[in-house]
Amino acid sequence: MAKVAIQGAGIAGCALALLLARQGHSVTIFERAQSLRSGGQAVDVRGAALKVMEELKLIEEVRACRTYFRGMSVCDECDNELERTTDRTLSGGRFDSDDIELFRDDLSRILFFAGSKLVTYVFGNEVVSARQQSDSVAVELRNGGERSFDLLVGADGLSSGIRRLAFGRDEEYVHPAGIYAGIYSTSNSIGLDAWQLVFRTPERGIIVYPNRSNDQLRVVLYFADGGSEPPLQDTVAQKRALKAPFGDVGGRFRTLVAELDGADDLYASEMAQVRMPRWSDGRIVLAGDAAYCPSPLTGQGTSLALVGAYVLAEEIGRSTGDLAAAAESHERRLRPFVEANLAIDLRTGKGIDDAKNAIAI
Repeated sequence: MAKVAIQGAGIAGCALALLLARQGHSVTIFERAQSLRSGGQAVDVRGAALKVMEELKLIEEVRACRTYFRGMSVCDECDNELERTTDRTLSGGRFDSDDIELFRDDLSRILFFAGSKLVTYVFGNEVVSARQQSDSVAVELRNGGERSFDLLVGADGLSSGIRRLAFGRDEEYVHPAGIYAGIYSTSNSIGLDAWQLVFRTPERGIIVYPNRSNDQLRVVLYFADGGSEPPLQDTVAQKRALKAPFGDVGGRFRTLVAELDGADDLYASEMAQVRMPRWSDGRIVLAGDAAYCPSPLTGQGTSLALVGAYVLAEEIGRSTGDLAAAAESHERRLRPFVEANLAIDLRTGKGIDDAKNAIAI
């Protein structure tokens, strides 16, 4: 059995670790953060990804954590309702769909605990250099020390450190969509009950929805960045940049934008797609957003991460120890599915129904 290192304890990393550990491999996840990330948006498990959750025997847990919304109101910038619907929400789509919407931190928790007795998790550390040898990958860790693995997987997101180590500069692969967005949690001071509020124009937007217990809100702010350089590291600068386009909003929106100042779980990022001609180099392979981020605007990032992890694990399981060959065969099999998802129209979502089922599991 192989010794596998995975960088990133997100959806792709945790799903892949669980699948490989169940095959009997020794799996270690390195995560830069001190713990699993809390907060985050509502995400969707769709199409082929539902089959992956069935194969993981976690589908009932996922269903038990699905969001419940009665509908949504579309408002103007002063919080005046323009229209409402009880057939769908902006975040999850139509209620009569088989897709499952749940919060990202709920899905992360489900995957983490399913693998907690099988996988070694190392929080507060990360791989900072990797050197391939004929039969292994030697990695150096930020907190000191060097370890050797049979395979190194970069599942560390849009700004992947493993991608930079193995494939070079982000500029070659990361293609900005011209939109900067952030999501944060705040108390449900406006009494929103299983309902979404949406304000959006081509230039900016606000999406608000409560958690399953209705005691907390998740607030999404986004705006067209006009080609400006987003503040990637400084939280104070991120908050300032996110608030700036919304100085004229009123009603409940004004209250919620102001509460960004006190948020302690802000996640902010430039919206982008990752397009790469290959995802593996010998014993180093990328997974999830690090390899093929379709952008949160497609609503398919989570499903793509789950399906990609499943295909990579299956090809490793089929291999006779040639992990580099397994990485290449997984790419050949997964590539058409990835390309279908990268082709989803970021403005309208057109193409998602075909893309979500564009692979057999």
